[in-house]
Amino acid sequence: MSAYAVAKETSDLDDPTKSCIYIAPGDELEEVALSGPYSPHDWRDLPDGYELRMQAYKEAWTQCLRHMQSIIQALHAPVAKEVVAQVKSAYMDTLPGLPYAELPAMLVFGGSSGLYSDIIQQLEVSVEVEDDCAADEAKSDITASDGAIMIHLYPGDFPNLTTAMKSIVTGFIDQSTDSGQNGMKRRPAASLATYDISVLDAWYRSLDKKPSLTIFLHDFEQFEPAVVQDVLHIPELPLVYILAMSSPPSPSFLHTTYPRSTLALLSIHKFSAPLNVELIDELVEKTFCDPNFEPAVMLGPGSLGFLADFVSRHTASVDATLTIIQLALMKHFTEPLTIFIESSTLGLRNERLAGQKLDQPESQPFRDVLTSRLARSTSNPDDVDEDAISLLRSVNAARDGFYRKLRTMRIGLSVMSIVRQAIETERENESSMLDTLIAALRGRANRDVRQLATALSKCNAQQLQIVLQKLQALYDGLQDSDARDAEMDAHVRVSGALTELADTDNASVDAEKSRDPLVARLAKDLGEWLFGYLEKHLIRLDDGPLWDIWYTGSAPFPAELINPAPRPALVSALAHPNEHAAAYARLLRMYIPQDKAETGSADQDVREDEGEDEDGLPDTALLFRRYAEAGRLVNVYDWFQSFAGALDGRRRRERRAAVTSSGNAHTHGVSGAVSNGKGKGRARAHIPMEVDEADEDAGRSEEEESELGEDEDEEAAEAWRIEVRVRFIRALHELDYLGVVKPTGRKADHVVRTLYDVVY
Repeated sequence: MSAYAVAKETSDLDDPTKSCIYIAPGDELEEVALSGPYSPHDWRDLPDGYELRMQAYKEAWTQCLRHMQSIIQALHAPVAKEVVAQVKSAYMDTLPGLPYAELPAMLVFGGSSGLYSDIIQQLEVSVEVEDDCAADEAKSDITASDGAIMIHLYPGDFPNLTTAMKSIVTGFIDQSTDSGQNGMKRRPAASLATYDISVLDAWYRSLDKKPSLTIFLHDFEQFEPAVVQDVLHIPELPLVYILAMSSPPSPSFLHTTYPRSTLALLSIHKFSAPLNVELIDELVEKTFCDPNFEPAVMLGPGSLGFLADFVSRHTASVDATLTIIQLALMKHFTEPLTIFIESSTLGLRNERLAGQKLDQPESQPFRDVLTSRLARSTSNPDDVDEDAISLLRSVNAARDGFYRKLRTMRIGLSVMSIVRQAIETERENESSMLDTLIAALRGRANRDVRQLATALSKCNAQQLQIVLQKLQALYDGLQDSDARDAEMDAHVRVSGALTELADTDNASVDAEKSRDPLVARLAKDLGEWLFGYLEKHLIRLDDGPLWDIWYTGSAPFPAELINPAPRPALVSALAHPNEHAAAYARLLRMYIPQDKAETGSADQDVREDEGEDEDGLPDTALLFRRYAEAGRLVNVYDWFQSFAGALDGRRRRERRAAVTSSGNAHTHGVSGAVSNGKGKGRARAHIPMEVDEADEDAGRSEEEESELGEDEDEEAAEAWRIEVRVRFIRALHELDYLGVVKPTGRKADHVVRTLYDVVY
């Protein structure tokens, strides 16, 4: 740090008008900034490969997300429809003779962002339709044709009663003003405050139509109960509350937290969303096992296994499921060859231009990897044509072959799911469809297939009819012509079995009665057919050419992205900073070209070899080491003295090393002159002196230290002391920012530790 910087920081510290002081870092190695996200595959990527892959990722994820959202919306539609119907009729079917008015409260349990979005969307659509089809006659009471106005409130909007009332009043008034509804315009000089309920009452009376006022309280368990109790005592207006509950429906959080006096003011209606475990299982099945939907990338057992483990161990959340699938796709698209997901044109108009792009010198590593991958998947590597157009056509053939195998497997999984749902084996611990999918992708579904075939061979006529009808509907509903042609034999087999079953005239036989011999023979034949059919359809996806372009396989899921561990990483970086700095230096050398990384490369190597010596520690790590050796309360002055002593010792050793190196250079010149002499003087010049380091420090403590201090005047010593204070303050602020220390609140010169058991 220069003298000018020290003087400037000193002047800033003395300036009482400055509330924030910038302390510039020291003269450290300026690292070359990364121009983009680091990837270990950059050396074999196309020049514009990252942009093209991100475009392909967006298209693949958008296609998958829209399909999953449609599935979630269809599963949530019944619950959302019930909530909307209850909101619209909240003030239509009121009980007469009540001692006081009741506020309708809709409790939605186990909901997700998708369910809440469906409720909001249906309310908005219903309001628009009702506005278009409104009756001309006036109605004295509030009816469903008057629509609804909705506001959304969160726990941060309810810190106290005043702020809560202001959020409610201004939320309705501002929303109606923005939507252009006719109503009373509030003057800036109005006498009533914005948190006064009379303002909302006057605004509501001025409306031409009388809608119901819907208040959506998100994360209801996080609201302050005392504030909510006061807010619920508003019977003058037609308010409807929708409470988003994340707690279980029994016992209800509302009944266990709020008193009876508050519950008496509410007309409570409970709605439970579908269980998230079942919803996720059906979501995965209809996304990756539906023969009529073809995802761009098929998730493998690595990612799906992590999803199953996360759902069973942590939380069965639909939003978390979507995030896990998205992260799995993002990681998959870091592979340069995934640019061939949809087409082989490399972002150009046709294959001819794509071939010219592959012939360019900068595309040679990418082309070499593609050629070697294709050669590895053939029995004779010499048969691979290295022409650019031929390579692209080979990729097209590999893509068609993989999707054909994937379509076959999805049909087999659909047949397996139909048989499982139809026979209802009544077994406990029945595996979910997600577990079955993982086992099939790993090639371990033989046990499940054999159990299904055995169960089908024991079915009665009624169960057989259900299975055969669903299988026939599956084959009739195949949208792909190639899939219909491939499944023609199975379709004929199922249709013939249905006809044969109808001829037996036993479709109405009860399950408890003895089976007809013809039905037993037909069931046995169908069981054997099902076993062979599933054995042929549940095939491995990781044995074809370039399969890992369209299939994630057993690649592990990046769990550190979904479940990071910031605290252990923070403690490890503070306790062992050199290891993290060395790892980052290696990362820079892998990414930055050599011509740009030559400057300071030797310094980086030195930093890697420094180990954990205190002389190589940065100020924050040095202060943290003293922190780890202290007790629960840390005296700041003692902390500073220890830190200053370490810096003074480091400075003395550096000055001593500088003096020693200059002395060695002088001695080398003298020894060269003495070597020209003869006799004992020459031998004496080459005898090294072995001095213990502690004795050397003791010997130099008085004479040499005073000699080293002769060149340092009082001004430089004062500048050094100021620099030590500044560095201590900066390191202390960094530790405070990281949450390592906190003030005691009683002792101004002490801080409290927040980390313990730090192991070095």
